[in-house]
Amino acid sequence: MKGTKNVLNDIRKNKDQDKLVSSFNMMAKKNIRKTKKIINDERLEFTTLYTIKKELERFKLNKDLNPRNKIALQLINEIKDKKTNIVTECDSIEHIQRVQSTLKWILNTGLDGDGLENEYDEILDLSYILLIKVYNDITYSPKIVDVIFKRYKRGFYIYDLVWALYESCDIDSLFLIAKYLLSENQKEFKLACRLLNFIPAVEKINNKNKRDYYPHVIKWIKRNSPYLYYTGESFQQTSRPKVYAISMEAKYLNKEVSKKTGEILHKLNKRETRLLNEFKKLSGYNKEILSNYSSTLYTNNLYQWNNFISYPLIEQIEYVKKRLGGIL
Repeated sequence: MKGTKNVLNDIRKNKDQDKLVSSFNMMAKKNIRKTKKIINDERLEFTTLYTIKKELERFKLNKDLNPRNKIALQLINEIKDKKTNIVTECDSIEHIQRVQSTLKWILNTGLDGDGLENEYDEILDLSYILLIKVYNDITYSPKIVDVIFKRYKRGFYIYDLVWALYESCDIDSLFLIAKYLLSENQKEFKLACRLLNFIPAVEKINNKNKRDYYPHVIKWIKRNSPYLYYTGESFQQTSRPKVYAISMEAKYLNKEVSKKTGEILHKLNKRETRLLNEFKKLSGYNKEILSNYSSTLYTNNLYQWNNFISYPLIEQIEYVKKRLGGIL
């Protein structure tokens, strides 16, 4: 269809859901062919399709829908039946890509309708989960972070979305969450603290000092992002999950880790392997002090770090002991 708007979208946005349903009924009775074109218009939004889904059945229009709309309605039905076969029912590349395109359309045109009703929110959640788990698509993290906080303010369920967000292992999402530490809304502020409770500085934050501590949180994420990995803990398991942890071994050697497994991504040479094996035998406290010092020195003076890391581990410990004025 030509133009830039879809008449059904306009009715929903300018009137209400009831008006959309009644208007659709009138259109279908008056000119079913034109109605089919409007439904299959690429500009139709998911919220509109969802609102008229019962009318589509009533007028037996489901068989005339384009692939995008059919897949979207199938997703709705699978949620009702507690199934998620939509991706695996067909292994053709075309089908898999079409499902991905539909999931993105649902989020692109449907997130503004979040809160419409429970089933609708479940469809948004599942769409994001499938994009993360099946397609490894993390591009919606910024929008999902905002949805999580908006829902929480309204008292709605958020933990499936929170789980999917962390399953994405998208470290950049931590910066998006951290901005809510500055929120004047208490629910947003407290939720941000809960979601970032694995960051030491967050334990000290309150309403009076949050603007002072916020830069420390951001600095911590930037400094430790190469060494952070996802623990798999979730709010479904505990009220205070530690969803990310630092690989002390990787931080000590200044090697990036896989966000999903915590394994060091780069192959180690014999000297690094020997140092790592010795490092693993240290206490947790000693690991933390030595890895922090090694990482700081690496950032500030690479030449000195190369000298430092070339020493046997026992000499490194003695060196750090002198620098810190304490005992490891």
